[in-house]
Amino acid sequence: MSRTTTLLVRVGAPLMAKYESHSDIPELDPDTYFAQARSWDEDRIALLHQSQRRAWMVAGASLVVALLSVGAVIGLTPLKRTDTYLVRVDGETGMVEKMVLHEGPIPETMREAVVKAHLARYVTERESYSLATLQRAFDVLTYMTAPWARAELREAWDFANPDAPYRRYGAKGKASVEIKSRTLLNENVGQVRYIKTETIDGVSTRRHWIATIEFTEFDGPQSEAERDVNPLRIGVTSFRRDPESEVKR
Repeated sequence: MSRTTTLLVRVGAPLMAKYESHSDIPELDPDTYFAQARSWDEDRIALLHQSQRRAWMVAGASLVVALLSVGAVIGLTPLKRTDTYLVRVDGETGMVEKMVLHEGPIPETMREAVVKAHLARYVTERESYSLATLQRAFDVLTYMTAPWARAELREAWDFANPDAPYRRYGAKGKASVEIKSRTLLNENVGQVRYIKTETIDGVSTRRHWIATIEFTEFDGPQSEAERDVNPLRIGVTSFRRDPESEVKR
């Protein structure tokens, strides 16, 4: 019991001293007290507003980063797209050609259609051969050629030229053309792929060719016969042919 009493005295003494010393605190007048309290509240409110501003700034920056990330993903979307193409491989030449799928008529301007038909007819007339139609073919080719390029055509078909059609096929030779495709490379250049079958001295050969043709539109007077063949005045200015396969007999 004596130990408990001693403990209470030791603990209680400082407490009493603390309460006794409370009277030493100076008293504040009400105006000063409320002014200090108001200043403390204003500081707390200012800190709260500052914290809110920082929060909005962080939220805005996060939103900008999120929008930029979404934009980057959208920008990369075409790179992740898988496209399927249909191609056709020529069994004789190995030439690969991309096919375009269309539902309904293939969209084509009137000029493209006319130019493609013009080039196909030009190749047919120039690469075919029959003695009976030799003069007619030359006249048609002349009308389909630009005026300044006709001298080259006459030289190519001249009997004195060893590569002229008559010198190659003679009186009994034949040559026929089967058009495979017609393509416009640009506004003034086209390509025609075709199969040419030649018969010389009773032996027939079949070969694949590709013709590259340059053309333009020209002005000037036209005869009635020329207008019948080439009313739109599309003139060939250059003709070159290259083999696509070896000769097959």
